[in-house]
Parts: sequence; structure tokens; C-alpha cells
Amino acid sequence: MKAVDLIKNKGIQYAVEIVENAPEGVLAWNEGYEFTCGQAINISDEDREKYFVDIAELKRLVGSWEIIESFNGVEMAQRFINENVECSDSERLKQAIADMESMGI
Repeated sequence: MKAVDLIKNKGIQYAVEIVENAPEGVLAWNEGYEFTCGQAINISDEDREKYFVDIAELKRLVGSWEIIESFNGVEMAQRFINENVECSDSERLKQAIADMESMGI
């Protein structure tokens, strides 16, 4: 599952909780895939796409949300970019705005 789809379906707060509680070094988070005792870890690409979320992508989106929140929303962040064209962090801020738009936030 794409991280953006998880956020659209479950909300940003759900994603924040996953990121905050994810163990160090974990690569993916499982959304609804059930393991049985003794099951070999052979997960099909189809099941991986359907049930697993890339933690790095989720962290990036949560980070983007936090950046935009610090500006009190997308409009204020966009205004900052327009007024500070040469800001060294403008590329990350532009990415954060694009992330918010992709999540529908």
C-alpha cells in the first residue's frame, strides 16, 4: 500500500502514531496482513503491495505534514516561498506542499 493511500484512508494522526511507534531500523509497516505461527516469510509482491507500507515514505509524508503545520497551512507555506525565493530550504518546502496536495490535506 502506498503511504499516501494509508493517510488518505486512515488519516494523518494514524500515520503519525505509526511513525512514532515504529522500531528503529524497520523498513515496512504491516496493514492488515495476518501471519500464522510458523509461517515462512514468503510474501508475494501482490500481498506486499496491498498490505505493507514503506516506513521511509511514511516518515517523509509525516515530516512534510509537520513542516506545513509549522507554517499554519499550505497557503502560508506557499506565501513564504513566494516572498523568500532564494531560501535554501525552499525545495523541501515545495516537496512538503506537493505531499500535502497528494494526500488531500
